[in-house]
Amino acid sequence: MKNIHGGNFPLAYVYPKEMRATRDLLRRRTKIVRHGADLKAHVANTTSQYNLPPNKVNLKNKDAREHLRSTFKDNSVQRNIDLDMVILDCYAGQLVKVEWFIGQQAKQHKPVHLYRMLG
Repeated sequence: MKNIHGGNFPLAYVYPKEMRATRDLLRRRTKIVRHGADLKAHVANTTSQYNLPPNKVNLKNKDAREHLRSTFKDNSVQRNIDLDMVILDCYAGQLVKVEWFIGQQAKQHKPVHLYRMLG
């Protein structure tokens, strides 16, 4: 209770300068992954909205995404789904590269800094 009333807040962890860019890249990756999940949910919701049977495909796989290229009869709806698929394809390709890069960067950081973040 003293922390709230007395104004004694714990100090925030300050990232070392050499780790800040990697942290920012991880945050950006998280936003992209979440947006990809939103796109996948949009595809599932659109399928349900048009009373089609649920997709039994895993949209993580490129071949599964290709399966949805001709699902809807209405051209506008199909174009909307195609747009989602194109964005997912782009994200998938870029995320592989970003994750490899982050892995390489993580090997260069000092483990002591990582322990301070967790503790």
